[in-house]
Formats: sequence, C-alpha cells, structure tokens
Amino acid sequence: MPRSTFSVPFLLALAALGTPTAAGTLEGDVRALLADAGLGGAEIAVSVRDVANGRSLVAIDADRPMLPASNMKLLTTGAALDGLGADFRFSTRLAFDESLRRLVVLGDGDPGFGDPELLASTRHRRPDGTVVEGLDVETLLGLWADAVAASGVRRIDELVVDDRVLDRDGVHSQWPADQLNRHYCAPVSGINFHGNCLHLRPSPIGGRAVPGPFSPDAPWVALENRATGRTGPKAEQTIWIGHGSRAHGPDGLTLFGNVEATPVEPIRVAVRDPATFLGRLLSNRLRRRGIEIGAVRVAAADERFGGLADAAPPVETPIETVLGRANVDSSNLHAEALLKRLSHARTGRPGSWADGAAAVRDRLRRRTSDALLEGVEISDGSGLSRGNRIRADLTTAYLASIAADPKVGGIYRESLAVGGESGTLANRFRGLDLAGCRVRAKSGYIRGVSGLSGLVEAPDGRMLAFSVLCNDVRSVRAAKRLQERIVQRLARELATSIRG
Repeated sequence: MPRSTFSVPFLLALAALGTPTAAGTLEGDVRALLADAGLGGAEIAVSVRDVANGRSLVAIDADRPMLPASNMKLLTTGAALDGLGADFRFSTRLAFDESLRRLVVLGDGDPGFGDPELLASTRHRRPDGTVVEGLDVETLLGLWADAVAASGVRRIDELVVDDRVLDRDGVHSQWPADQLNRHYCAPVSGINFHGNCLHLRPSPIGGRAVPGPFSPDAPWVALENRATGRTGPKAEQTIWIGHGSRAHGPDGLTLFGNVEATPVEPIRVAVRDPATFLGRLLSNRLRRRGIEIGAVRVAAADERFGGLADAAPPVETPIETVLGRANVDSSNLHAEALLKRLSHARTGRPGSWADGAAAVRDRLRRRTSDALLEGVEISDGSGLSRGNRIRADLTTAYLASIAADPKVGGIYRESLAVGGESGTLANRFRGLDLAGCRVRAKSGYIRGVSGLSGLVEAPDGRMLAFSVLCNDVRSVRAAKRLQERIVQRLARELATSIRG
C-alpha cells in the first residue's frame, strides 16, 4: 500500500485547525514546549532538519519571513565562504609608486586589519625576514613606519589611501541612527583598522573622570569631557562616548556618564571615516620617524596607480579568522565586510550592500531552492538592519547543505560558537543535559527579536540543523529558555536514535 504524503503547508494548516500532533514525537514535543514558553503574542518559527539527508523533522511556521537579528550572519558567512573560497585571504598592502614620492595603502576590505581581538595572534614578517607574533596596535603601525624609514626615503609628497574595493557608503540606511557612535555600528570600509573604533579607559580620580589616552593614539582627535568620576556604594558605571562636541564641533567627541572604576574592557567609539583615519595614523607615525609627509588623501574614483612596489610586507587575514569573528564573537563589522567583499568578487565593482545581497541570495539559491527564498529580504550582512527577513526552513536547509559539504563544512562548523564554551554562547546551555551532544550555533538579538540557529552534533558525527526565530518578544529570557529547551530535546532525539 503506498504511503500518503502531505506538504508542510497542509500539515501546518491542520495544526492551525487544532489537529493534534502525536504526543512523544519530536514535533509534538516541540509544540508542547512552545505552548509552555510563556511568550504570549510572540511570533515563533521553528525548523529542524537531518543534516545527513536534508529531511525536515520539525516545521512550525517555518516558512514565515522573520526578523533574524544576528542569525543573518549564518547566511552571510556561509555565502562568503562559498563564493570567496576556503583559501581566500584578505591582504592589505603598503606600496611606493615608481618615483618613491607617493605612498599608497591598498585596501582589501579586511575587517581583521589591526583588530584588537586578533593582534595577539597576528604574524608579521619584518624586512630582515624575522617573524613577529603577538602585536599591539602601536607595534603594528610601527612595523609599517619602520619599513618605510628603512628604505631611506625622507620625503613623501602624498600618502594615498585606496579603499575603493568597497563603496564609501559605510553606514547602512536602516541601522539605528541614535547608535552610530557604538562599536557595533562602526562603518564598513575598503580600509578597516582597529575595528574602526577608538578605545579609551577612563579612570575616576578625585571625583573626576580622567580620560587617559586613546588607543590607537590619535592626537588630533578633540575630546570634551563631561563625565564624572563618582565612586562608592551608590555609584554606577555609565561611561560612554558620543560623536560631536559643543566645544569642538561635529568632528569632536564627548565623554558622558560616570566612571565608577577603570573599565577592564575599553570604552569604544566608532570613527566616522576609517580610510582617512588610518591615513592620518600612518602619517603621524612616519613623521615621528623624521619622514616629511605632504598631503594625506583617499584615492579618487577613477585614479590608477602604476609601478607599485611593496614598501612593507602585506598584512593578511585568512577567511576562517574573519568567519570566526563574525560568528563566534558576533562582530557586525566582520560580517558586513564579508558581504561587501563577496559583492566585489562577484561584480568587479566596489562592494555594496545591494550587490552583496544579490550575491548572498545567489549562493542561497544554489544550495536550497527558489521556493525557500520566497519572502526573504536581505538588507545587510550582520542582521543589524530591521529590513532583513529570513525563514527558518531556509536557514536549516542552508545549514544542512553547507555543514555536510566536504570542502567547506569543517571550516564553517568551526566558525560557530559552542554552547557553554565560546563566544556569545559561552554562558548558555550550562547545567543542561545535552546527552553528550555539542551545540554549534549563532544567537541573535535586536529589540523585540531573539533567535538561535545552528547545529546539534552527536558524538558519532550525526547532526541536526535547527532554527528557532522569535519576533515581537517581550521577554528575551523566556525566548532563550525556549530555544535551549528545544535544543535539549534535539540532543535527546540524537541520543535515542544512537542507542536504538
């Protein structure tokens, strides 16, 4: 007798009419968890697939387009890995033109260039051939400045920063306008340096906030100090830095709030023009070494450089490092740089959000289907924009495809945070019995949105791909609890099938 088959929309329609799902089944248990989640009127979409064969195991409103928050990074990073290749390396060059009177910084959109989180493991070859490992930002700048000084050049007519690999639309139109000073809204450029942020560690001294120096040292940046340094039992740590200043105008910065104790992690403020910022930093360090510098500018739109020769060894960042910063640490800058760099590789034009969205959609289509892309909107690469819409069933289909790919699956899986161990998941899943399974996933949060998507891995290598997307959420804590309970149920499913 042939088995009856039903489409997912038909099954969902039955569920909407109250048709019960068998108790004890995986989908039935997930539905019970949703009913008990205490999330009120929140919209929730859930999809689960077997990675080995792509078969859907759970589909609850899985075709509903949802705000993904940082779950968007899963699609962006996978598409970039697919499109740029596992061997791709960002490379930033410092070169002389043939006259030795012009110095050119050639950008590649590398978000890892001078990234404080990566400098400790950065390797750089000196002109004498020795390899340096473990840098700080001043040492990195010094390596380039020393290489130029060692060439014997004492006058450079102009220092040109070529950031044209990406467009100069650094801030997305749908990012929160009142948060553009924050590190997670740092602009995206063809030249990114130090996360495109200045760092500051103010201290409370005598009731005042004493700012201390910026890192990297940028002596031309004017800071107006309107912060306090109150300490004691009722004092709070509310210190922050805003763009603009009453004393120094729109190009200045202002320190606000109260510093109760010198922060362990620095206070960060986004720089507005990363390419010019790096140009001024490098120019300043060259002048300190007695090299006269004329103009500092960005490259003109149609400018061409010929006869360039490296003034210092290039600084490179492999794609797997950038993937890890985007997924494990949820760095928006790294995700957006991947999106735009993929765009440039596909079109040859300066990388843009529009071309990047088209490139990601193309990569998703290749691994899934046109049907799963219905209703999907790609606005940016990080999920910070509220213009994004993805589907839980698309997410799991893509995860299942790329995780099982023998060429890139290992790199992709290693780029994800591990529950209870690393990145944004370091403090999640602790105390939960996952039956010996490991969770590799990406969390996501913006106002009213909480999501968790990724993989549950059994000790024998079997995997389930899952996506739990929650919109219109009033309690993020309840949403996270739901996500973790669903993952725990998936781990039990894998463990049961192994025993069976």
